[in-house]
Amino acid sequence: MLRRKVVIHKQIRNNSVKKPLLISLTLSVCLFLTLLGFYFVPKILHSQQFVSPLATVSKEQSPTADINALKDVLNSKNIPFSEVSLTDEGAYLVILKGGQEVVFSKNKAFGLQVSSLQLVMSRLTIEGKRFTRLDFRFNNPIISME
Repeated sequence: MLRRKVVIHKQIRNNSVKKPLLISLTLSVCLFLTLLGFYFVPKILHSQQFVSPLATVSKEQSPTADINALKDVLNSKNIPFSEVSLTDEGAYLVILKGGQEVVFSKNKAFGLQVSSLQLVMSRLTIEGKRFTRLDFRFNNPIISME
């Protein structure tokens, strides 16, 4: 009778060791499959490239679209201008109502350049100064004063 109790005790002990091992192994496999899914699913989804049947127009082919976009930004910021044109260097020249010239870069966002123009104009107005030409093609704007 004593032997039987020992055998039952060993079976219970073996089952109690196997359950946590089986649970940790299952969790490890699930975690591995989840991480593998996070790695491969975006690659599979982004590997499909769709070709549009419509022709795309690049900015280099349509400078009038850029000129219209610049005019829209100037109008939305309430900056009065009389003319917007494309220069030989590929920049955009804006003639303000006061006769000042502003040169905008085609490589920078028009919204940021126009916001910088507003800031410069307000600071110079506060100081009582006028500029004749303002160039935004470089990292620091170049201001030509009267």
